[in-house]
Amino acid sequence: MLKLRRPKKFILVSSSIFFIRLIGYLPAIVLMGVVGYLSSILMFVLVGYLFPVFPITKQTSPEPSSIASSQPSSEVPIGQAIQVSVSPEASKPISRNKAGLGDLRANFETVHGFNSGDDKSGRYKNDYINVAYDHGVAYYISLLFEQTNKSKRSQNEALSLAMSFIPDDSVKIKELPARENVYLVYFESQKLADSMPEEWHQLFWDGVKPGSFLMILNHEDGNPDAAFAVTVAAGNSVPFLSGK
Repeated sequence: MLKLRRPKKFILVSSSIFFIRLIGYLPAIVLMGVVGYLSSILMFVLVGYLFPVFPITKQTSPEPSSIASSQPSSEVPIGQAIQVSVSPEASKPISRNKAGLGDLRANFETVHGFNSGDDKSGRYKNDYINVAYDHGVAYYISLLFEQTNKSKRSQNEALSLAMSFIPDDSVKIKELPARENVYLVYFESQKLADSMPEEWHQLFWDGVKPGSFLMILNHEDGNPDAAFAVTVAAGNSVPFLSGK
């Protein structure tokens, strides 16, 4: 059987016709592409206009007006609660070492270092200095010599150490001879009275002069020169101060 073959001339003519037709469709193809591109842009613009996306902003409280801030308020801010009870004078150190009886807790941390206790019961220098606070003000300070490398001190040395923790205007009123293993000295300080919270006048000085305080020496029985602790404390903690 004979195979029929198309002549080369016929093939070339067919290819020419195909490319001519393709070129004729090209403008229409380009036009459709341009129209599609412009349509997509128009669609995005319309979506953005119909469904706008607003940036998320952080809400802030409006600043108070000068008129509102000038009106008195019956509420006391929490951060100012202590300042209301404590006299402005308490912010100024009144003790001889700038961190003693009647001084603020912040002064102790500045002068005596890290507080290993808490806000009401401070402990400094390996528990050598022990402080009790009320309204952030020191009303009781005890020096424990047994927490140092010299556990016993003479009476003069112990009292001298305690003197640095009392107000710088302190006046010695009287002292009592040793009672068993305790020796007492009674002082008064006007600065202590003036700078302390009002609550102190009822809490510590009921029946005695405001600003009074004690220096208490603890020692071995019958031996005042074997003192193991000395304390300064506001108030009338022993009967003779209140006249009882």
